[in-house]
Amino acid sequence: MFKKLYDRFSWSLPSRWRLNIENTPPYVGRWELEMAARVDSRERSRELRHGMKRSLFRIAYWTLHCVVGIMRKWRVPKNCKVIGVTGSCGKTLTKDLIAAILSTRYPGTKSNGTFNTVWEAARLLFSFDPKNRFYVQEVATYSPGMLASFVRVLRPDVGVVTTIGWDHYRSFRGPDAVAREKSALIEILPQDGMAVLNADDSRALAMRENTMSRVFTFGLGESATLRAFDVSSAWPERLSFTLLHEGRKVRVNTRLCGEYLVHNVLAALAVGVAFNIPLENSVKAVERIEPYLGRMQPVKAPGGIWFIRDDWKAPYWTIGAFLDFVKKADARRKIIVFGNISDRPGTSRSRYRDLIIQGLSVADKIVLIGSSWNLSIVKKIVEEYEKVILFHEIHQASEFFDTILQTGDLVVLKGSGSSHLGRLVLSRFQVIDCWKSVCKLKTFCEDCRHL
Repeated sequence: MFKKLYDRFSWSLPSRWRLNIENTPPYVGRWELEMAARVDSRERSRELRHGMKRSLFRIAYWTLHCVVGIMRKWRVPKNCKVIGVTGSCGKTLTKDLIAAILSTRYPGTKSNGTFNTVWEAARLLFSFDPKNRFYVQEVATYSPGMLASFVRVLRPDVGVVTTIGWDHYRSFRGPDAVAREKSALIEILPQDGMAVLNADDSRALAMRENTMSRVFTFGLGESATLRAFDVSSAWPERLSFTLLHEGRKVRVNTRLCGEYLVHNVLAALAVGVAFNIPLENSVKAVERIEPYLGRMQPVKAPGGIWFIRDDWKAPYWTIGAFLDFVKKADARRKIIVFGNISDRPGTSRSRYRDLIIQGLSVADKIVLIGSSWNLSIVKKIVEEYEKVILFHEIHQASEFFDTILQTGDLVVLKGSGSSHLGRLVLSRFQVIDCWKSVCKLKTFCEDCRHL
């Protein structure tokens, strides 16, 4: 009887579910087989829908690549230089600085905001002005091969690599794989092109072996084409340094916060040198640039309270430079706010514990926000140290700040965009209607209609 039922329904079962009749327990009957057939039917329908979505996305994605390639060939004149900027951090700032420097002499354009994929390139090329003499495009990757396919159609004349880190750890599993992915931008440069590389980053500097283009380097070491020394950024002072190029020394006083941003400024200045922009003009252009929204952005709130917003990206490997900024800052009280931290190699328990211990050595108080901190080791530290406070909801932290913040306090925010820590700052200026703990919108709260 069982064999007859199995023969009737087995055609609809996945191969991994098909039963060996001789080894099938006698209690497996018709109901079990019917349920297996129904589950398989639902799985087939789900896989079909997902397969169709993936196919449509791939068709749209590669069609867009073709469009970008065609527009790059026919809408961008030959005397217009296309500049690609990549790296694990600082791409947006570097792109804006490069555009500001080149604009002192040439007309040109750049990709908008933090948009750094082929979709933004297609949108921009559709309205490209043939009078432009430069086009700066931020180039990012989220999975292996993505950047290579982008630069093949973008065909940049200049490639800039800021730094190589541990970003997108799930996809690349380490900086070596990230370096291989980013090197596609340098490998595709033409022989008369230019590669601008970070001399202080061994993985970025090694990319000069993969190109026949001219190579400009920047960094703090003596071997760099453009070198910076006497670097300082002790809050409330902004980033300043002395620039050395071909024996000339120029003092640069920016409006940026954080010593580690010096490499982004140097990268932009190196591009200016490659384009024969007078060094004085490049420095003046750099000194006018304000910090980008959510990237070490200082905000003065009512009551003489200062916030430093670094709430767009928070990869674990950048925490050291962040804490160094807090350590050197001069303020009445220094308060660190941690949201979600991304790209954590190893276990969350050990990484979070080390992060809190390091923070305690430089700050007067540490505030942890979000469910990602809901670990036994974190709770143990919170119980042990009065300076560490844990909130599961962001509105609780906002109410807490209403009671403790005083004139002269410095509150430094560090978290990924999913945390939306910017609401802690915005609540000092307006009433906030949205205090969602989990938000999948990839935008700043200032631009959100739910705020």
